Order: sequence, then C-alpha cells, then structure tokens
Amino acid sequence: GATKKALDRLAGSYALGVLFEREKDFLLAARNGSPLVVGLGPKGGFMGSDELALGASADHVTYLDDGDLAVVTADHITVYDKRGDVVERKIKTIQTSNASVGKAGYAHFMLKEIHEQPAVVLQTVRSLVSPLTGETFLPQLPFDFRDISRLSLVACGTSSYAGLVARYWFETLAGLVTEWDIASEYRYRDVLIDPKNGFIGISQSGETADTLAVMKELKRRGVGVVSLVNVPTSAMARLADATICTHAGPEIGVASTKAFTSQLAALACIAIYAGRVRGKLDLEQETTLLKSLYEAPAAISQVLSLSERIHEIVSNFVQTQNAFFLGRGTSYPIALEGALKLKEISYIHAEGYAAGELKHGPIARRNVKPALALM
Repeated sequence: GATKKALDRLAGSYALGVLFEREKDFLLAARNGSPLVVGLGPKGGFMGSDELALGASADHVTYLDDGDLAVVTADHITVYDKRGDVVERKIKTIQTSNASVGKAGYAHFMLKEIHEQPAVVLQTVRSLVSPLTGETFLPQLPFDFRDISRLSLVACGTSSYAGLVARYWFETLAGLVTEWDIASEYRYRDVLIDPKNGFIGISQSGETADTLAVMKELKRRGVGVVSLVNVPTSAMARLADATICTHAGPEIGVASTKAFTSQLAALACIAIYAGRVRGKLDLEQETTLLKSLYEAPAAISQVLSLSERIHEIVSNFVQTQNAFFLGRGTSYPIALEGALKLKEISYIHAEGYAAGELKHGPIARRNVKPALALM
C-alpha cells in the first residue's frame, strides 16, 4: 500500500525497477507510459523493456499495463493495478530463438537486417494475401473502408515515412482522402476528429510513446483505432481495436531497415484491399498489383547483390559534410528516410527534400557543395 501511494506521487512516463538491499530475491517493477515486462525463468525473476530483452533469461513474460506495480520473486509474480487490486495480466511463453537475435555471420545487426528484407517482405505479403483466392484480406476492422471519407495515418520517425508513402497509395488506389501526421505533433494539435472515419497508428515496437498517446486520446473520444506493429504483444496492439502485424522478426539495429520495408509491404496490401472494397480496383488490377508485391523480394535481392558497386560509389562521398536527398511523389518520403538514415548512422548533416523545392533554399547555398542523392 505504501508503495502504491509513493507511485501516485510520480508524474510523467516511467519504467522502474527497485531492488532492496536487505531483501533477497525481491524486485518491484512499475510502469506508466514506458515499455516494461517482467518474466520468470530457471534462474529467477527478471524485468526488461520487452520480450526480446528477456529472451536469454526468462521462459515466460508478463506484460504490464500503465499504472501497474509488479512484485517479482524468484518463482512468482504478483501484479497490482493503479487501484492497488491484484490483477491477472497476459502471460506469454517466449518463443524468440537464439538464431533470430544472432548476427548470422554478418559484421553487425543492421547489416544482417538489411539482408533479411527480401524474406520479411515476402512473409508480410503472404500474411495478408490469401493463397487460395489471391485477394488481400484483413482482420475485422473498427471501420469499413467503403463507408469512411477520410483516413488518418499517424506515426513517428521511420514509421511516419512509411505512412507518408502509403498516403499516396490510398489516394491513388482507393480514392480515399488520407491525412498523414507525425504523432508528436498530432497529439498537441486541436485536431477535428470524426469518429466515423479511419485511423491507423504505425510503429515497429508498438511502444512509441507519442503514437500510443494519440491512440489513447482517440479511444477516449470514441474513435476506433487500428495498429500496424511488428510486435503483436505490444502496448499499441493491446490498446487497438484491431491489429495488423508485419513479420519482420526481432529488430536489434537501432536504425530501422527491414521493419520499414515490411511496413511498406503491409500498407500496400491494405491500400489494395481498400481500393477493391471501395470499387476503385477490379480483380485484374488487384491481381497485377499483388503480383508486383510478390516480385518485390527478388528486386530487393537484386539491389543487395550490388553491394560492392555501392561501396565504390560511397567512397566518393566519405568526406562530405552535407547531403540532400531529393524525390518526387512516393520518392519524396523515401528521400526523407534516406536523409534520416544518413544522420542516424554517420552523424552527417542531411536533409530530405521534395525535388521541386530544391530551388527554394538549398540551391542558394553557393558556398557549400553537398552530395545529392536522387531518389
């Protein structure tokens, strides 16, 4: 009781693990707004940010809700909700294999995950396309694409750029007005919301704080929300009225690669589905588009086979301190993502720009010779 009262004094987001010097085999875990799981294994009780973090230690994990307090001992977990009542939370058997979190001979995890893209894109498409009918299928959604007049796509970082690509697809293939927003901006705007329209939140981890906060607010307003995540047990998946999963597998690298392309594959399937049910695509058009999706892994593999040539090209830019990535249409968000990756990996200043906007600013910097990448 005293511990719960102490937690009530805390504000903001937190994930806490508390050890006591005089208490052996005793751990307190509490969360609010930040990811946290607790688990049990042969060597005792553990806590971590997600299932993957406990993969080598625990056999089973328990996912905590916001406001929960867990008492973890060597062989038992007791969870209390924000009112102080003992509650049952979902327990999941860990199925993550050592192979899935190993480097498989690659120099680092990001390189491994780059080369996993053909496989995960194919897995994601297969999960959303019926092998019997060749048509896209989705879980039961809280809205009907035939009835809505507007769709909102909200995410952060790399996931937001996947959503921006998808905006073009939903508008072109489904004739559907589509809004794209960065979650960290959307949650602080006075957004006019129609509960009858559609909403999809996108996140690899399913734990992105700003996107999760947007979904909570929409749920409070009576809006049905869909999550597109890579972790089916994540907070966003548990909160959503329906969840569509990518099948990228564990992503260890900080800079997202295979999660991004698998998100694009899933969003393409959703846009094709929306186009069919809204009468914008006939069966032949849908079949042609899906055939192209099934051919995408081979195209990705072909690009990956050019690694040596890419190394040669990159050697010309290793001294570059500024870079602009240019793109038009769906290549514009790809340019944004390219610039983000260069910043994340090399700390080189980079900007993604709509190709038609090059004349409005960047080209005026005559004293700087940036590298240009045309998407």
